[in-house]
Amino acid sequence: MPSVKYISLQTEQSSVVSEANILCLGNFDGVHFAKRIKCPIYFSTGGIDFTCPPSSVYKAYNNVPAKINKSIDY
Repeated sequence: MPSVKYISLQTEQSSVVSEANILCLGNFDGVHFAKRIKCPIYFSTGGIDFTCPPSSVYKAYNNVPAKINKSIDY
């Protein structure tokens, strides 16, 4: 879970985690920036990665423009 560490840090500072903070976390997913990639790229993912789950990496990989040389290792 990518947001677990962030939320745990927020709850140490405040007893309430706002819905706006949680909704904002989705903006930092690499899939939102993948279409802007203009150079060759190499992706790597771990099968049991809770910070950046493989599904997020695959989504980003699939959103990189087709003309870009890309590869993925898992």
